[in-house]
Amino acid sequence: MLERLRGDFHLTIITLFGLIAVIAIVPFGAYRFLRGQWLAGVVDTALVGVIATTVVLAWRSGHTRLAGIVIALINSTGCALIAHLLGHVGMMWAYVVLLSNFLLTTQRLAFLINVGLIAVLLLQPELFLDPGECWSFLATAGLVSLFALIYAHRAESQHRQLEALATHDPLTGLPNRRLMEIELAEAQRRRRTEARPAALLVLDLDHFKRVNDQLGHEAGDQVLRDFAALVQSVLRKRDRLYRFGGEEFVLLLPGTDAEGLRAASQKLLQCVRDGLRCALAPVTVSMGGASLLPDEPWMDCLARADAAMYLAKQQGRDRCVIATDTPLDETSRRQVHETA
Repeated sequence: MLERLRGDFHLTIITLFGLIAVIAIVPFGAYRFLRGQWLAGVVDTALVGVIATTVVLAWRSGHTRLAGIVIALINSTGCALIAHLLGHVGMMWAYVVLLSNFLLTTQRLAFLINVGLIAVLLLQPELFLDPGECWSFLATAGLVSLFALIYAHRAESQHRQLEALATHDPLTGLPNRRLMEIELAEAQRRRRTEARPAALLVLDLDHFKRVNDQLGHEAGDQVLRDFAALVQSVLRKRDRLYRFGGEEFVLLLPGTDAEGLRAASQKLLQCVRDGLRCALAPVTVSMGGASLLPDEPWMDCLARADAAMYLAKQQGRDRCVIATDTPLDETSRRQVHETA
């Protein structure tokens, strides 16, 4: 659970907001029932139920963007209803909703929802004592939305920059091992819960040490950049190439069965043979592949693919070996985790 929260910022925001909303709204719902304000109490209870249900669905489905939109719309609707039922007391929630919408959904959609909420409240003249108070609310609500928009834009920009630094390899621009672990865990979850096939390829450049020794590290770095760009140019949009370390890379192939894995590996082998050069000499790659099994930890699948890659090296390099769909036994699994 903690690993998933660390890897999904938007899910973290939705979960935290849902928890705070439930804790904050439940006492008010109970208080309104005790005061005989039955309709307002029902609205509060419905809000809590919808928010909690949406958070649970976000965890199960992974559709955090949709969950954020639903919660923002429900919050704004609930705020309008509470203001209509309770007057000034209900209006106090408007500013909280206006701010939180920018955390839950995109800046553009949050702005539109806020404009709609402000308009609905202004169309209820009984909420305001006089026109001056109405104009004051319009000004303050507009400024709150504007400041929230500016803050959300800046926070999102900084988050993207920090996330890129933490999850991408600076040399090749590829996702690094940290992001790989998060996304492989998600692929394993989908394989188990949704029966979506997935496969892994471990790719290791052949005789890469010679390149560094004979031509220098700058030439070696250029080979790594060229290799990453070449492989990405022939991948599908949903495929993910990671730099695992040194000259070793990992390729995640979602929606790929055993036959598709073999076809993809042969295509990549030929692509590297034809397109990767260093000082006019070709550079080849050895690969090991494995299909992700339904009840298999992703680390076991990666270990099987890695072992197959070393077998390809032993058999002469510039080839791919596909591992059998046999889960690791307990002894092998323990050795993998000890060396990981």
